[in-house]
Amino acid sequence: MVSLLIWLAQEHRLGAPSLLSRKNREGNTVLHMAAHHGHDAVVEVLMLAAPALSSAVNNAGMSPLYVAVMS
Repeated sequence: MVSLLIWLAQEHRLGAPSLLSRKNREGNTVLHMAAHHGHDAVVEVLMLAAPALSSAVNNAGMSPLYVAVMS
């Protein structure tokens, strides 16, 4: 599913990194959510598509790596 979303973003020139860097009310990106729920394969696909997501912090100041460790 994530690969499909990345492909759609690229095909329609939406830019996968900008689409994937959107945040919810808590400031979490899709990488934060995948890390929180232990979806390792999704984390891998997201990191390949948008490496800059790894440095994004949520409203609590937590990076996706921190979220993964704490989950």
